[in-house]
Amino acid sequence: MLAAVFISLLESFASLWMSPAQAVIVSFVLLIVTLLFRPTGLFVPTPK
Repeated sequence: MLAAVFISLLESFASLWMSPAQAVIVSFVLLIVTLLFRPTGLFVPTPK
């Protein structure tokens, strides 16, 4: 639920500086970058 709020706020702030169609692309790029660096999830503890 927190991620949905964060993505909607990201898109709304990005649409202030670019077109709304490009603002959607910003959220997808952020999602792809997050999955590249943390494919198991953000809140999963790293194994030691």
